[in-house]
Amino acid sequence: RCQACDFVFVADPVADMDAVYDEEYYQGRGADPSVCYTLELEHPELVSRRFEWYGIMIALEKMAGPLSNKVWLDLGCGNGGLVRYARALGLNCQGAEDGWIAERARREYGIPIISLADLEKQAGCYDLITAVEVIEHIPEPLVFLNLVRRLLKPGGLFWYTTGNSQPFLDNFLSWPYAVPEVHLSFFNPRAMTLALEKSGLTPLSGDPTLTGLDYCIWFKILKSLKFQRWPRLGRLGGLIFQATRPLVRLIARLVHHRYQLSRLPLGRRL
Repeated sequence: RCQACDFVFVADPVADMDAVYDEEYYQGRGADPSVCYTLELEHPELVSRRFEWYGIMIALEKMAGPLSNKVWLDLGCGNGGLVRYARALGLNCQGAEDGWIAERARREYGIPIISLADLEKQAGCYDLITAVEVIEHIPEPLVFLNLVRRLLKPGGLFWYTTGNSQPFLDNFLSWPYAVPEVHLSFFNPRAMTLALEKSGLTPLSGDPTLTGLDYCIWFKILKSLKFQRWPRLGRLGGLIFQATRPLVRLIARLVHHRYQLSRLPLGRRL
């Protein structure tokens, strides 16, 4: 733990990342049993992560404006679920991923996912970069953030999600997010501000109104309760979705009071 900014990190992480992020991991039988990436790849219409994808779209539009004219990279995209969701809306989005599941997503589902090595050819290409629950997996986050800066166009936005360690610094190991087999880097607002600045990105205040983040939080609640499936119910499902929005927003605010996700700054390349 850094004594200056309270950045918390795993000092001696597993060296063989391919062994961690193997087929077993993506099927929920690895270091993190809460993930369900193969189900999400095979049946995106049946999973509760649809709430997160929906919420991300709303949050991005508020922070970045209309997405229709943006070139967008989802960095560390996993199975490419967000990429596929965005492209179904007509958006110019591609992913970057080296994990086991990326090749299957490319080959069987045609999701445009490039390798991390190919990113070196993409400097200054993107208006928008997202990294959803990615940076906590990175053993050298400054290297990652420097890559983000190189990939962004001037004025481009870096939007990400990760846990906020600030509420748990006095009792860190009680935090369910502290899974050191796969989560290696834990940020609080001060540490993230310094990391963004060191990487040449300008920190931006998060959105305290939780616009879009409310549905991202709702998905996290469902995931923690093991509600991985959330099938569509046709017209009835749409009516239920609209009717429950005030309840989702209320619950998200209560959870956010504890976890303070919006306190982490986003980044922009000037």
